[in-house]
Amino acid sequence: MEFDRAALLRSFRDEAEELLSQLERLALDLDENPGERGPIEDMFRCAHTLKGGASCVGFEQVMSVAHELEALFEAVTAQGRAPDRGLIALTLEAVDVLRRGAQVPDSECELPLAEAEPLLQRIARWLESHDEAPREAVVWSAEREAATQGHSLRVDVERLDLLLNLVGEVAIAQGRLSNAIEGSGDAASQSALQAFQGLFHGLHESVMRLRLVPLRPTLERFRRAVRELSQRVGKRVELVIDGDVEVDMTLADALRDPLMHMLRNAIDHGIEAPGRRVELGKPAMGRITISARYDGNYVVVTLRDDGAGLDTGRLLEKAKQLGLPIAGADDAALQELLYAPGLSTAEQVTNISGRGIGMDVVRRGIEALRG
Repeated sequence: MEFDRAALLRSFRDEAEELLSQLERLALDLDENPGERGPIEDMFRCAHTLKGGASCVGFEQVMSVAHELEALFEAVTAQGRAPDRGLIALTLEAVDVLRRGAQVPDSECELPLAEAEPLLQRIARWLESHDEAPREAVVWSAEREAATQGHSLRVDVERLDLLLNLVGEVAIAQGRLSNAIEGSGDAASQSALQAFQGLFHGLHESVMRLRLVPLRPTLERFRRAVRELSQRVGKRVELVIDGDVEVDMTLADALRDPLMHMLRNAIDHGIEAPGRRVELGKPAMGRITISARYDGNYVVVTLRDDGAGLDTGRLLEKAKQLGLPIAGADDAALQELLYAPGLSTAEQVTNISGRGIGMDVVRRGIEALRG
């Protein structure tokens, strides 16, 4: 059998992205609950599996980084060291480096050493700085690792689309067969047709569900962005994900940009600074919640924050400055101004927001999805 390196690389990259997304999520879980050792075992397994996959395709630098991550996690699982925020920061940085390393073009097939080496040196310094740290006996949980192992099968989207097209052709043939049999008066043929139609309905529904993916992993990936954006503007914000629905894979991808714009606005405009929140009697840490639920044949995704809300006076002032028509003073009319291109209530433009394009992009993106 001829060796298909291209197919092997595609498989490795798909698996690497799944492992790195899981590793990122576990690191963020640990960031929210410092000192816990439970997630470290799963993080070790992710790094170990990634190292094995990289060895199969000859990605030496990816293997090196994954190997050092194993050493980082083993210092906790086997040597009893505390999983501090330094470990979390190194893990998140490693996720970025490994993600780039796993996705390099086929012509390069390797991560440049210059990019990986500084990270490897920082990991080595973390390990050395903890050589004298108190240690506890920690038992590796084989049962826990086995419990986290699931079974899945990766299938190219093109193959799913081909299957959907074939189901459509079968539906057309079913219609023609139905027209031919229903007028024949043959009871046996009509009974067989009814049985076939029932089976086809089940097949059609099952095939359609093959394209459905849980929306929650897409939403979970925003936790890293919220963490970094809030730190950048000097705020403390937690992201809460509520609900778990399944959507078509194309919809899950298309929701990322609109939701990212809304998160940036919530962090920069909505959530107050910690000191101001304490003055208002609120917790210093702000909260953004993204919820998803079914409503009949629709999926409703809601993003809310516990910040200051709309500054209607500022909104009206900016609208008048821009010469925008104002339909009224009720909430609906004021909220409509949020989507006007170029309108922003920010005092100054930052690298997060302030140019007045975010909510306009959100509306156009959602309308393109017939939302």
